[in-house]
Amino acid sequence: MSWLHISQIDEARTRIAQYVLRTPTLSFADEDRRFFFKCENLQSIGAFKIRGAFSMMTSLPEGRGVVAHASGNHAQAVARAAQVLQKHATIIMPDNAPALKRARTEADGAHIVTVGPDSEERRLEAERRADEDQLILVPPYDHPLVAAGQGTAALELIEDAPPLDELYCPVSGG
Repeated sequence: MSWLHISQIDEARTRIAQYVLRTPTLSFADEDRRFFFKCENLQSIGAFKIRGAFSMMTSLPEGRGVVAHASGNHAQAVARAAQVLQKHATIIMPDNAPALKRARTEADGAHIVTVGPDSEERRLEAERRADEDQLILVPPYDHPLVAAGQGTAALELIEDAPPLDELYCPVSGG
């Protein structure tokens, strides 16, 4: 994946605004530092992954279904976005996925295909399903539209907090 420009994150914010919560930024201070946190646990699925799913899926053509490979939060995010946007979603999940994550993904109407616990096996099955079933692959993190959606949380943090000395955030698959 190439670098993102702030304009791509701002465009994602516009696309997803009606679908995600602008979560509060809370702070905590110790003896000599102040920390700021985005409360992404307040999103409808309990995680920031909903931002990336909506960012990519609101950019897709009408009528196209999606496929994703994930064991938890991304699975739920794609399933929820698909339900809201009225798209078919197939989610490739490992057989050891947490039961609650699977149940919530199913509750949002996604079709779940179970494979072994290997993440590479999930990815390959998702790519195969995308080709065979004419579905669009929504990767968990390594796509510019997904990353731009995830980046909207940091953009909000920067706007809500005073100037920061350092910023720490998750990268890659979690």
